[in-house]
Amino acid sequence: MYQHSSDDFTLSSLFSIMPNGTTSLTHETVLAVLTAVQFGRRIIVAVYALQVYEWLICWRDEVELIWSSSWNSMRILFTICRYFPLLFYPFYLWAWIPVHSKELCEKLISPLYGFCSVFQLSAQAVVLIRSHAFSGQYLCILILLCTCYIGLAGADIWMFFTQFILVDLPFSITGNRSSCFGNDRHSEASYDSGLFATPIGTVMMISFGFDTLMMVLCIVHCVRTRSAQGPLGKAFLKQGVGAFVVISSLNFFTAMSYFGHVMSIPTQTCVYFLL
Repeated sequence: MYQHSSDDFTLSSLFSIMPNGTTSLTHETVLAVLTAVQFGRRIIVAVYALQVYEWLICWRDEVELIWSSSWNSMRILFTICRYFPLLFYPFYLWAWIPVHSKELCEKLISPLYGFCSVFQLSAQAVVLIRSHAFSGQYLCILILLCTCYIGLAGADIWMFFTQFILVDLPFSITGNRSSCFGNDRHSEASYDSGLFATPIGTVMMISFGFDTLMMVLCIVHCVRTRSAQGPLGKAFLKQGVGAFVVISSLNFFTAMSYFGHVMSIPTQTCVYFLL
C-alpha cells in the first residue's frame, strides 16, 4: 500500500494537471506507473552499459578470432549480432528515456519494437550455426534447424512489427508527454480479465523449444560419438552448454511471466526488457 510521505505534494500537484477522464486513478496507481517508467529507464541504461563493457573486455579476443579470419557466414552473423545492438541501441535510449509527444510515439512504436526482433534472431542464428557444427554437420539436422528458425523468425517479425501498441496510461498521467513504451495489444486487452495468454508468451515458448532442440541434438551427438573428449566436444562443453542454458532460461522465464495472472507494472517492465 502507498504510504503518505513527501511524495503526497508531488502527486497531488500531478492530479491537478491530469487530463479529464484520468482523475479516477488512485495515488497508488499513479505512483506505480511512474515507478515503472523510472525502473524501465534504469534497466535500459544498464543493459547498454553492459553491452559496451562486454564489447570492450572482449575486443582483443574478437580481433584475434574474428577480424583476422576470412569472411564467412559465422563472421557476418557475429558482426550483426555484436554491432547491431551497439549501433542502434542509442536510438532506443532516445525513445525510452526522454519524454516525447504521444503523436510522435504512435509513429515510432512499430519500427521501434519491430527491429527488436533483430536482437533475438541474430543471436539465434549464431547459435544455430554452432549447433550444426557441434551435432556432426548432417544435412538433415541443418534442414530441421533452418525450418524451425524460419518459423521462429516469422513469429518474431509478426509479433514485434504488428502486435505492439503504445501504452496510453503514462501519457494520461503526465499530460500527453512521456517515453515511447509499448506493449503487446493482447496484454493490454486482457487487463480487465486479469489473465495473460499473449503472443509474447507463445513466441518465447517457441524460442525456448528451439533452444532446447538445438541443445538436445548436440548432447545426443556427443554421447553417441563419444566426442566429448575431442577438441570440438570440449569446446561445446566449455562454451556451448553454458550459452544454451542462459538463453533458454531467459526465454523460459520470460514466457512463463506472460502466462497466468497479470503482473504488477514494475514486474512487467523488468520482464519485457529481458527480451
